[in-house]
Amino acid sequence: MLNARKVHPTTHQFDDSGITLTPAHVFKALRRVAGIAEADALRPFAIHLDGAELELGLS
Repeated sequence: MLNARKVHPTTHQFDDSGITLTPAHVFKALRRVAGIAEADALRPFAIHLDGAELELGLS
């Protein structure tokens, strides 16, 4: 059986009080990096997360 390790959403270090990464975290972060997170075309395909978003530290 696989047990996911939790990570801190900002530092990306293992942290028992952090978040369990899911595909939703990755897809939401990819949308932000691509600059399409707020695109009208994606409104019907909203991504809802339980907990914090993954911070990438990109400018």
